[in-house]
Amino acid sequence: MNTMRFRAKYVSASKDGDYYQVAFENTDPAGDVSDVNGPDSPYLLIQRQFEDPDGGRCYVETHDEAYIGHFRLRSIEFSSSRLLLKIARDRNNRIEVIST
Repeated sequence: MNTMRFRAKYVSASKDGDYYQVAFENTDPAGDVSDVNGPDSPYLLIQRQFEDPDGGRCYVETHDEAYIGHFRLRSIEFSSSRLLLKIARDRNNRIEVIST
């Protein structure tokens, strides 16, 4: 079981119709400043749409290509300081984000 771990400073959420998104990142999503952490700065993006049948899958995107794709989620543990996402697959199936 592989786990990707990183710390995030910012959390943002958005909704557009039947599409929902939450992002964990180190760059302020409301800021106009260029990304001082560079293009490889750790991030997690989770998207879910309810417009069309999709088998209950979420789109997951991270700075690590091994964790990008459409997946069913086994579980989500969420607290004020941590998110643990478990993806329904054999490898690269856990993402842990800790707030800073």
